[in-house]
Amino acid sequence: MTRPSLPALAIRPLLAGLALSSAIALSPAWAGPMPSARDELARRLQGHPSSPEVGLSCAPSATVFSLFSAALLGQAGMDADGRVLAEAVRSADGLRAVGIDPDGSLGLSLWSVKEAPRGVLSLPFSGDGAQAVQTLAAFGLAPEVAQPGLGEWRTADGTVVRLADGELSMAFAGTPPADGPGADLPLVQGLPDDPGCAFWARLPGDTLPGPQQLRPDGPLTLAGFIPFARGGTAVVRVRPQGPPPAALRKAPAAPVSGSSVNPPSVVVHLGVSLDDLLGDPAVQKAFDLSPTTARRISKRLRIGAGTTVAAFGNPAQRELVGVIPIDDGASDRKHTKRVARLARKADMDVVSKGDETLVLASGEKLVFIEFQDGRAYAGSDAGRVREAASGQGTPWVSADELQWLMSWPVAAFTPADLGGGGIGARIHAGLRATDDDVFELGVQVKTNAPPGALAGFLTQMLSSELAMPRPGAGGADEAPTDTELLPPPPRGTETTPSSD
Repeated sequence: MTRPSLPALAIRPLLAGLALSSAIALSPAWAGPMPSARDELARRLQGHPSSPEVGLSCAPSATVFSLFSAALLGQAGMDADGRVLAEAVRSADGLRAVGIDPDGSLGLSLWSVKEAPRGVLSLPFSGDGAQAVQTLAAFGLAPEVAQPGLGEWRTADGTVVRLADGELSMAFAGTPPADGPGADLPLVQGLPDDPGCAFWARLPGDTLPGPQQLRPDGPLTLAGFIPFARGGTAVVRVRPQGPPPAALRKAPAAPVSGSSVNPPSVVVHLGVSLDDLLGDPAVQKAFDLSPTTARRISKRLRIGAGTTVAAFGNPAQRELVGVIPIDDGASDRKHTKRVARLARKADMDVVSKGDETLVLASGEKLVFIEFQDGRAYAGSDAGRVREAASGQGTPWVSADELQWLMSWPVAAFTPADLGGGGIGARIHAGLRATDDDVFELGVQVKTNAPPGALAGFLTQMLSSELAMPRPGAGGADEAPTDTELLPPPPRGTETTPSSD
């Protein structure tokens, strides 16, 4: 059986690796040198006249090749030579033997993603030209020297290979635009500087989900980071068209937590007050609110910072219980009267009203509310509301979870393990704004499962990607002749790169 060439093997699994970020982040922490995927991504973005649709840099490369090898070994019909190659690149020593630097940065830049992918795949390479030819042949490429002495080859299908400055680069399926929008480098430079994968993407604004008023007029650019270390935090940074809400830059208030006998499936925390949010011009514009209307809503609801909402049950039959701080200093009895009055104005029925309790009806749905010490405990299940208000059971927010919540103005986490089959995990997510007018989304996965527990899922998904035919490989007439995807080699560059 003929093995597919390296670009065909690499493009789709590298992109699929972004979708499998949680699986990658469950690998053990990297114990070697600390290469910078972030800085390598910025360097590659600067090296082209127009930014790609997708850019990816991963370091150290040994971690990526370990996953790549697992996918190859799980692929049905892999021939004997292919298995030898897959086994060889599983370890750092094996990579060095074929000339690949295990501590270096692997990169991928794509200027076309949806149809026939075209771009540049770059491998960190410490060998010489002769070893590069041998390695390419092992990966299924049969290069012919195009520029003797300059470390450049061309394959029969048009892939242009160049060895220069410690990188073995492969340009495939065409050239990038000669000019175009540049990359937002500060967006990339704000990413963590840890071992992992840093990525960049430019998405058409009109294809994004969500309300029209929240979509950008032009393309949306984002940058992200996927850590290799177990328990690390993945980050996505997005620059909106206007400044993000100032409230999301503030340090969040501590949560006003409830409790329950049975743990909730998800807990959400809003660490800023409603007044801070609705008083921001960016929020008013997004929700088409006049300043007067925003002030009126805030004054009537008087919701302070630290609201916590717990969700119970499965997504199809979710029960919510919220603990809401009321920021006005009034008594609980006055809170009861005021909320009952607001409910009637909102066409809700007041089923019953006590000094500190309310039962409201909206159609067939009931809402139970209990006021206690300046907080409203509300939900659709009377028993869960009573548990939350009386402190029965276990608090929703533990000391460990509190540390995460105090880092993100809007945050969520799963108190109990998700999944089964030995792959239980707890997930944390958060949203904040930074001083450079960027939204940051953070995701953290905590698990005690060994990294190998995810191998079956990872292998199955990547193997299906690897089995797909390479776009544009239908014939020699489709092979590009231009080498503009690659930066020109320095004058006088020899086939054997310098040792630095």
